[in-house]
Amino acid sequence: MNEILLTKETRNQRYLLGSPQSAPDIFRQIRGTLAESQLWTLFAEPVVLEGGARLAWRSPIPGKATCYQRLSNEDKGFAKSELRREVLRLQEMAKTFNDPALEELLANCIEVPDADSLYIVDGGAKKNVVIAQWGFVMDMPGAEKGLINKFIEARKVPMQFHVYFTKDGKRIPGVPAPDTEVVFYMQDKPFATVRSDAQGNIVLEGVKEEAKVSAYDPDDKALANPQNYVCYEFGIYDVFVSPKGNMEFRIVDQNDNPLPGMEFVLERDGNSVNMTSDAQGRIVLSPVKEGALVDVYQYSGSSQGKNNFNSFVYDLHTEFYKIVVQVEAPPEPPQPQGPELGDVHIKVLDHKGQLAPDATVTVWYLDKKEVYTSDAEGFIHIAGVPVGTKFKVEAKK
Repeated sequence: MNEILLTKETRNQRYLLGSPQSAPDIFRQIRGTLAESQLWTLFAEPVVLEGGARLAWRSPIPGKATCYQRLSNEDKGFAKSELRREVLRLQEMAKTFNDPALEELLANCIEVPDADSLYIVDGGAKKNVVIAQWGFVMDMPGAEKGLINKFIEARKVPMQFHVYFTKDGKRIPGVPAPDTEVVFYMQDKPFATVRSDAQGNIVLEGVKEEAKVSAYDPDDKALANPQNYVCYEFGIYDVFVSPKGNMEFRIVDQNDNPLPGMEFVLERDGNSVNMTSDAQGRIVLSPVKEGALVDVYQYSGSSQGKNNFNSFVYDLHTEFYKIVVQVEAPPEPPQPQGPELGDVHIKVLDHKGQLAPDATVTVWYLDKKEVYTSDAEGFIHIAGVPVGTKFKVEAKK
């Protein structure tokens, strides 16, 4: 036995299809008319109680039923989307019968007094939307037909995505990917390229409910691997992109000293960009897909040859890539030339004109005073004296 969704008094409610007692007959007519399309499962089966004072509404299919008001926000969006799809199918099918009376009957059937009459029935393989109290409106001032059509009217709603990195087709464990671009198409036309925030979230604004949205990795230049979604209110979607990060290069000389102001060409996927190292000798290329091949080089002279050529495969776990540039050391500055030097030999004689060994000799030169003793042959020797130096000499025996 399928689940009873709810039991309601018919008092204070107006039935648009005759009387509450006729509801089971109307249900059988709907089921027979819509048997092939299975659209009849949109309607709960009415069971008359207490001569029509109350009706029990049984699910047309087996499964666990949940009232719209108790659904999560995400499931509410799904419920409205499914209800809209089923009602549009019903309205299109009603036109094909070319029977105005039947078309009006089905239009009245989709009226319900409030959102408490909407259910999701989870049959395991599929979640189905079911309406109870169909054909009823509130019997009070201000009550009117058209609740379902107002309830399911398509609007533009924000569409929320969590961005994750993948490797080998599998999601990399961890938090969503921050600061990562995703390319979006809507109804197969370019819509927007959006970068995720610090928590790896993207909110895509201005999307019409039930629009087809496709997401692409920016590196998928051929748009060959779309991730497809249908927009519905409160929906939250996961989108997957290849791992990317900042690829840092450090330009140093042969002594590992950073080289600022060095211009290099960085080339990947046939595209090149000129970049200059900063005060710490760093160049940062971003974002770069893990596993991407990046060539780094300098142009050489008017021939535009490639000098200091390096080729790297980007690994997210590599802190930086070093590029060594051989730099010639500047020449040593010329040393200042000192004055020409020479040795001074002084002969010491006594008052008879004979060589005077062991004599005490005081010499003044270069603003200094030196005292010497003559050697056994009567000489004193002073080495390393600038040529042209003046001397004053005084000898004592």
